[in-house]
Amino acid sequence: MPSLPPISSVAGTRIFFGALTLLAGAMLATALLLEYVFELAPCSLCLLQRGALLLALAPLAAATAHGPGRLGGLIYASGAGLAAIAGGALAGYHLRLQHLPAEQLPECGPGLDYLLQTLPPFEALTRALTASGECGDVAGRFLGLSIPAWTLIGFALLVLPCAGYCLRRPRALFSEPQQ
Repeated sequence: MPSLPPISSVAGTRIFFGALTLLAGAMLATALLLEYVFELAPCSLCLLQRGALLLALAPLAAATAHGPGRLGGLIYASGAGLAAIAGGALAGYHLRLQHLPAEQLPECGPGLDYLLQTLPPFEALTRALTASGECGDVAGRFLGLSIPAWTLIGFALLVLPCAGYCLRRPRALFSEPQQ
């Protein structure tokens, strides 16, 4: 059985970032499947998590296509990791809302699309995060976990390899990848 090329090679870097791109793409495809096939309307926090996922997917796909050296890989992995951390924080907050008693849930606010049309972006984001009572509803479960719990797991599966890539034993940052 042939072994995988080392991550320090162009092929190894592309395989590493390609696998993460496939994971992020599968997460996005699942979100779209739930929305358009199973007709589960996403709440504001779901849409924000989807935005964080797109922000993580962009550098992962670019790194897959580029096959960067060590410094480029650090930049791509850092960008994707930071976006995935933000998405994980949103999923964790969403999960927290789902476990609050009904009397402690914040009031339901208007949808994110309306907020973005009527308010400046930062204020719309602030309102979406503070008035998200509808996000406390559990739309469905799979293997006993709600959708935000699965999303949190997915973001963790994106963050951990990115962090590992950034924290692995440093070589020369400006070295070219091995062929």
